[in-house]
Amino acid sequence: SELQGHHDCAQPRGRADAVSLGQILEWRLQDAERMNGDVERRRMDEGVERQRETQRERTRRNG
Repeated sequence: SELQGHHDCAQPRGRADAVSLGQILEWRLQDAERMNGDVERRRMDEGVERQRETQRERTRRNG
């Protein structure tokens, strides 16, 4: 995962641990939000696709 390596190499182990817990939680939150955003966008895209298909069907029937 992306979380490892963000801070490990930069600091000596002990201090990194003290700093990183809140930091990691923040990154996790941001990752979760980004993933949720992607899911929402995908859902919207799928909805749009579905609408297009139903419209195509309709025009085919009417045409």
